[in-house]
Amino acid sequence: MNIQKIHSTSLSGPQEKVWFSFRWNKYVPCYHQETISSNYQDRGNIFYISGRTDIHAVQPLFWDIKGGREMITLMVEHTFFEKICKEYLQFSKTNKTKKSYERDILSIKHLSEYFSGKLLEEITARDLEQYKNRRRIKVMPATVNRELSCIKHMFNKAVQWGYLKKNPLQCVMKFKEPPARVRYLTEEEIERLENSCINHLRPIVVMALNTGMRKSEILNLKWSDIDMRNRLVIIRHTKNNEIKMVPINNTLYFHLVLLSPKPNGHYVFENKNGKPYTKIFKGFKAALRRAGISDFRFHDLRHTFASRLVMAGVDIRTVQELLGHKSLRMTMKYSHLSDKHLRDAVDKLTQEIAAKKMPGRRIELRTPGFSVRCSTN
Repeated sequence: MNIQKIHSTSLSGPQEKVWFSFRWNKYVPCYHQETISSNYQDRGNIFYISGRTDIHAVQPLFWDIKGGREMITLMVEHTFFEKICKEYLQFSKTNKTKKSYERDILSIKHLSEYFSGKLLEEITARDLEQYKNRRRIKVMPATVNRELSCIKHMFNKAVQWGYLKKNPLQCVMKFKEPPARVRYLTEEEIERLENSCINHLRPIVVMALNTGMRKSEILNLKWSDIDMRNRLVIIRHTKNNEIKMVPINNTLYFHLVLLSPKPNGHYVFENKNGKPYTKIFKGFKAALRRAGISDFRFHDLRHTFASRLVMAGVDIRTVQELLGHKSLRMTMKYSHLSDKHLRDAVDKLTQEIAAKKMPGRRIELRTPGFSVRCSTN
């Protein structure tokens, strides 16, 4: 074994701090025999070494008296990257959605190729910067950012679980990503698409256009999640692991009435065998082709829902609530579709100036395609 001598450190116990020298092997758990003060009484406990991040715990194995001094044999447990990955995936499976858990599995697969065999305390911000730059050569910035989020959260959990004192990767910055893609349909394109859908696909598309629900949320929807009396769709399994309710408008209500639950049927959108539809990709692509619509994905129906709301004058916070976004920043990508609030703000300035200069008069300002009327009484 490649044993190397490190420096002296302190052992924290309930009685007192005692100093001792120890030797260790960073690749395997190893045993140490050192002399410590004979008045240390707390034998048999697991001790934590203060000031060290490379040693998780110290377990006394046996004691020996030599010449009035006590000899203690210790076993040092080291935490490797693979161990924290295994524990983190267990945490992810229990606490995250299936899609997020699968994303963590993929991220950790790539991270392990670079960090496997290293102790947690050996992994520095510089190491992660090097990983980030190497991965960027092969994949897009968004993919690298998902992997950075995974390892940084994993190290945060390592701090909570007592493996580290602090997260050394917290300072690593993500890549700046290009603006999010917002592709939405015009009213005329919506009509063409709905008319081009085959029978079982049409109500699925109508549901997406009128609720903004994700494809997985729609396909897994059960009749027990539909409250026709109060006109609500209850989404129990969302991306954020939170229950969400979306109102049913008249258009969607009409299509749901036409569907109606089948005898012994559970899912809203199910095939002749009573199973939910799982693959609609080919049918949706065919409908787009017949409708003459290009560069469009099913998820863009969600963008279309949000865009139509904003262009109809719905405030951005209401749109955020309907989409289930935790952060307003995610919803702000639709804000450019409506500048009404900006025009209203500027109009207030015009009215204020006019009221001061010409009190008691009505003023009308005109520009091509735009006019302002205000009273200065």
